[in-house]
Amino acid sequence: MNHIWPDRKNEYWRRSAFLRPPENLNHSAVPSNQKWESTLSSDSVISFDNGVLLEDSFVKGIKIDKVDPGSFLKKAGFISGGQSWNDWTILNGNVYEVTISKNFTADQPLIVREKISSEGNITSSYIFFNIEENVELSVCYLMEGFGDGFHSGGFTFNLNNSSNLKLMHFQNISKESKARFNWEVKTSEGANAEWHLAAFGGKQVRHECRLEMKGKGSNSSLKGIYIPFKGQRHEFQTQQDHQKGDSTSDLLLKGAVCSASRGIFQGMINIRPDAQKSNAYQTNRNLSLSSNAKVETIPGLEIEANDVKCSHGATVSKIDPYSLFYLAARGIDKKEAAQLLAEGFFYEISDDFPDEMKNIINSEIQERLLEAF
Repeated sequence: MNHIWPDRKNEYWRRSAFLRPPENLNHSAVPSNQKWESTLSSDSVISFDNGVLLEDSFVKGIKIDKVDPGSFLKKAGFISGGQSWNDWTILNGNVYEVTISKNFTADQPLIVREKISSEGNITSSYIFFNIEENVELSVCYLMEGFGDGFHSGGFTFNLNNSSNLKLMHFQNISKESKARFNWEVKTSEGANAEWHLAAFGGKQVRHECRLEMKGKGSNSSLKGIYIPFKGQRHEFQTQQDHQKGDSTSDLLLKGAVCSASRGIFQGMINIRPDAQKSNAYQTNRNLSLSSNAKVETIPGLEIEANDVKCSHGATVSKIDPYSLFYLAARGIDKKEAAQLLAEGFFYEISDDFPDEMKNIINSEIQERLLEAF
């Protein structure tokens, strides 16, 4: 299939650090056999290694099929402007459909582990989660990796009527790799999705995060953390797409940039003509912790209905000097005080994760902030 690749004349791509997979790398779709770094205890675990499904038997209520990429392209939703790359990802990698039915009644969260170990190669994969009607589901999604290759991948969580999802998502791939992710959560009528994201891995990473409210009375939220350091570049392209009315969406991304790193946020709220009485909120807050770090933040609204409530906002700031003075007056060293304030900036989001994940995430936060101070 021929694709017209985007370039920087396209608004959607003009701040991107890279536009296509490197031509001098080979495509790999074999398991790496590297050991897992992050493990959580659960009776329900699904594992992927370089896009290859490792298990062949699952608990009751979970069905996994490897599907034909061509037919899958008709199912996956795309953020406007990124379709060519999504097509490439799906057509060049392994694609799986995971169906969660009402028979899935596990007391513990479903653990999804995805390992990306490109080791100088290109890897790609896509996972489509179909959550049937009236299903209550909690998912811990762990991503890790090794090597310095390139990965293009993503997932779709499709929630059917009156289903509910709590997604705890930790992206911690190799800090030497380049990656582009397309992640989306779709909610049908009366469905609710709560997505928590901590994104730390990758040297140059583009995260495309999409909330699609395709059913009346559906609700979605995304709360995320990113802290690029040591020259990392993290890009976030977000979309909150309200297609039907009486729907709500809430997005909060908090970032800190350290030591020659760069953070880019470009968000959009779309209210379609049939989405009357929708509520949408979008916030991006950033700390600049180094003189040679850079932040760009561009929130946006496109409203085609006349009975809605929408707001957006973005901030870039340094550590509050009055708060530093307050802590110093109580005998706390200035460097320690700055670190405490920066850590506290993220706890609003990190505290929502389960304890096992929260400990790993807080350790990553502390490591990066120690380097900043």
